[in-house]
Amino acid sequence: MRNLLSIALALPLLCSLAPPAFARQDVSVDPDAELAPEDRAALRDEREAAELRRRRGDARAAIALYDQHLSDEPRDVESRALRALARRDNGDLRGAWEDVAAAFEQAFPQAGTALGGAEARARVARIALELGTERGRADELEPRLQRGA
Repeated sequence: MRNLLSIALALPLLCSLAPPAFARQDVSVDPDAELAPEDRAALRDEREAAELRRRRGDARAAIALYDQHLSDEPRDVESRALRALARRDNGDLRGAWEDVAAAFEQAFPQAGTALGGAEARARVARIALELGTERGRADELEPRLQRGA
């Protein structure tokens, strides 16, 4: 458990450091960076609106907003991870784990291109560790986080 806490505290640093070229040949792609500035702002506003609903106790409305958003932007790993929290708050533990596992796999793939910028990937990792710890499955995530995948 102490290892998980150490990893959680080091996540922002792990996600911002580029691994040496010999250790990893793939790259990270931030789908948000491909958007026009006004679209990025709209995306951020949509996420914030859904997250505000969740924090105010209306998980069902937050899920509906995330569902609509993800149907338009399926590569948005941050929104998928945030929807996992809303699904957990709504009592859908299986759906929450499915969402966070999918977001984690996209943000920290075993091979290939990672999705999301450093901030989004750090948020995905924090949410994955939170839900993984609640479900007793955080150990499944630890190896990828330790190597900074």
